[in-house]
Amino acid sequence: GATAVSAVLKSSSGRQRSAPGSPALRPVVIDANGVSDAAASVLHTAIAAVQGGNAIPAQQFACVRQPKDKQRKSYKNENRYLAPNPLSVQYTGPSPQPGVTVDVLLTTDEGVPLAFARQVELVGERSQRLDDDGVAQFSLKMHDTSRGEYIRLCFVARFDDASRPSEFFLTDRFRVDTNIRKASVKEKYTAEQRIKQGFTATF
Repeated sequence: GATAVSAVLKSSSGRQRSAPGSPALRPVVIDANGVSDAAASVLHTAIAAVQGGNAIPAQQFACVRQPKDKQRKSYKNENRYLAPNPLSVQYTGPSPQPGVTVDVLLTTDEGVPLAFARQVELVGERSQRLDDDGVAQFSLKMHDTSRGEYIRLCFVARFDDASRPSEFFLTDRFRVDTNIRKASVKEKYTAEQRIKQGFTATF
């Protein structure tokens, strides 16, 4: 499960309201227009925190509903979001709720962050503040497939109090495929036979 993978990783090295008293969040967005400097900086920082052991397995955060195991690529003219949409992270720690920003990364099935060139295939607002209810919501799309492999999302929670280490957790695994259905061998064979036998469509 995600908890076990988190342990392995540690050992291996909708819009929301801002939480009360927290600084306003400038959305960190990756979209069809490219990657902003702010988004690139946040992603690199989150990757470094997870890979370098500066983030610890989450103790105060959980995924409300896990991603479905089969997802579809969203073409640039589509709004096909990862399901369920939105994906929500819930603060489960004690009151009062701290100020927290949650970032999201793509990882391998084993929990290793994917290279930056792959990270930008996950499109949407990649950083969200916890709202007044302790929830951060993410509406995300994949602009490419997972190349036939299973991947995961890694949520990294950054506290406004810099003395507290970031916390991270992995979702359940899923794969992303194209939504273009490939013809089966049987369908191809039938079509070829119809052509050979001289069948033509009548209108």
